[in-house]
Amino acid sequence: MVTNLSMSNKFKTCIIINILASISFLYAMIFHNKWFAMEEGQILTEAEAIMSYGKVLYKDIDCFVSPGVWYLTAILFKVFGVGLNLTRLVMAILFSLTVVLVYLISSTAMTKRYAVFAASMMFIQKVLVFPLGIFIN
Repeated sequence: MVTNLSMSNKFKTCIIINILASISFLYAMIFHNKWFAMEEGQILTEAEAIMSYGKVLYKDIDCFVSPGVWYLTAILFKVFGVGLNLTRLVMAILFSLTVVLVYLISSTAMTKRYAVFAASMMFIQKVLVFPLGIFIN
């Protein structure tokens, strides 16, 4: 009986994680494509300059957030080719993983209902926080 109960809890947790990941992925894709006019061009142009012309951050390019944004984008361009949809897809995947991680961490300290609420707060964060809400981080 105890085994069935733990399997039931694991199954519920998997369902919650899949729902959170799916909703957050769709939210991120729609968010970038339809809702807000955002400046993605600067990151993409400068990442291409790093990849194609050997530009160096803080020397040739002015950075206003951590350098990981530019280097990750440059690596993606090097591997998959230059494209706006590529960076939006990766951003949506990273956002989904972040929402799931917030849920998993929260669920160790609180009930599932509050953990879902904590993960749901990431949707508000995406709208309010700049630049975390619009760039790959």
